[in-house]
Amino acid sequence: MMPTSVKSPSASWKTHYDSQANRLGDTPEANDYRDAGSYVACQQWFRLIGKVRKQAVLEIGCGSGLFVRPLLENNIVYGIDISPEMAKLAVQKGLRVALGSAGSLPFDSQTFDLVLCHGVIGLLEQPQTLFAEARRVLRPGGTFFVACLNAQSWIRRGVQLMKRPAAANGMRPRQYRFEEILALGNQAGLAAKESLGVYYPLRIPASSCRLPLSRLVVPSFALLFQK
Repeated sequence: MMPTSVKSPSASWKTHYDSQANRLGDTPEANDYRDAGSYVACQQWFRLIGKVRKQAVLEIGCGSGLFVRPLLENNIVYGIDISPEMAKLAVQKGLRVALGSAGSLPFDSQTFDLVLCHGVIGLLEQPQTLFAEARRVLRPGGTFFVACLNAQSWIRRGVQLMKRPAAANGMRPRQYRFEEILALGNQAGLAAKESLGVYYPLRIPASSCRLPLSRLVVPSFALLFQK
């Protein structure tokens, strides 16, 4: 009997997002937002990112370009994704998209002023390579934004009890503790500047994660690092 082939996690995620793009098109659900409300809630991340004008921007794991769309008008925006079908949708919005992985970015060193990674860290087997590559392609003084699911959140644990189906090949995105993301940034030589937590599905405004208590509540958080 021939052994059963097993897809690598990255291949499984690629298959998943190609299928999502073909089946659901350019929608929040295709990009694995829980629903349209989740997508709207995640626009609160721009409170942390701030105003961005006349900058070279890269989104790692850009999907169809939904998240970074607000930056397209006043900036040069690049994207990288493992899914060719998602990349096609992003190109239609005006992103300059390359196919590839977060651990080996096909860009020269010191190319970007701002690098964004929204949720993709939870799909990676080696998150440290994401931080190393983000630092490499950032210009001196550049900013790295990374957002992820919060492993400590009691709200997220409650959501998981609703038994949302796993995404690709039976897998779920990895969740991180606040301190884990801080450590990854420090190891890469990046300085943590600010943080923000988003409370969706609760209708509570986003707030800082500086206080340890808040890190036990927010379902998702983001950190802003500087090179």
